[in-house]
Order: sequence, then C-alpha cells, then structure tokens
Amino acid sequence: MHFVKANGGTRPKVFKLRALTLQPGEKIMLSATLSFAAMTTRRHYPGHHRIDALINGEAHPLGGGEVTA
Repeated sequence: MHFVKANGGTRPKVFKLRALTLQPGEKIMLSATLSFAAMTTRRHYPGHHRIDALINGEAHPLGGGEVTA
C-alpha cells in the first residue's frame, strides 16, 4: 500500500498477508481488507493511494483509489 503523505508524495507500507509455496501451475485466491479509519498512528491525506502485491520481492500493481477530505 502506498500512502499519500502530507507533502503530496507517497510512501509504501508493507502488510504481510501470508507466506506460501505454490507448485508450478497451482493457483490460490487471496483477499485482504485495509481500513482507512482515523487512527492516532497514521493520518490519511487526500490523493491517490496505490496498492501493489509483492510476489517474490517484485511489485505487481493491483490498483488503487482516491481518498478525499
């Protein structure tokens, strides 16, 4: 997850869902929920927040969304 910072740039935050080993041709469905609730540890700034999946250390873009004030 690439969170928008106060200066307008983005910073990645890694949320580790699970580590697994797949055989060639094997498939698995993964899902996760990220909360944008107000917290004392993180402030959410308006802008486009990107979501990537890290697979074998390589980032694969999944999408993102706009956060408004």
